[in-house]
Amino acid sequence: MLKISDIANVLGVSQTTVYKKARGKLKEKLEPLTKKIDGILWFDSATVEIFRAAITTASTDTTVMITPAPEDKISPEISARLGGMEQAMLSMAAQMKIVIEENRALREGMSRLFTRLEAPPLLPEPMKIVKPWKPAQVQASARPWYERFWLQMFSPEALRVTVE
Repeated sequence: MLKISDIANVLGVSQTTVYKKARGKLKEKLEPLTKKIDGILWFDSATVEIFRAAITTASTDTTVMITPAPEDKISPEISARLGGMEQAMLSMAAQMKIVIEENRALREGMSRLFTRLEAPPLLPEPMKIVKPWKPAQVQASARPWYERFWLQMFSPEALRVTVE
């Protein structure tokens, strides 16, 4: 028993080709030789030859032979134009080769410049010493409690003491 992928590998074609043949023209021929188990199509080993025959006839049916026109039928005008086009393409190829070499040289030069111009890593600045805040040591005011309360509620700036 073979799967579609096995048949495709044996015949050297894609799985899609084998699947389309199995679901197309060969469906009636392959019906007794096919089993579907767990959603996978399994074919008998004799089906390989049926597929081979179907695929080779399909490929020979679509073959087209292209024959070049004899030289005596080509007019001299067309021959001259083709020669000019050939020369133009060859000169363009030579110019492209030169441009590619220049581009490569410029890229190498730029990479060398970038490696030379990279700045060295900066050293971190020394940390500044910060003194923690400490509240000012203020002696208790000689004012009575109700005056301190009044000042604290309505004019707290009067209670501030500047320490230097």
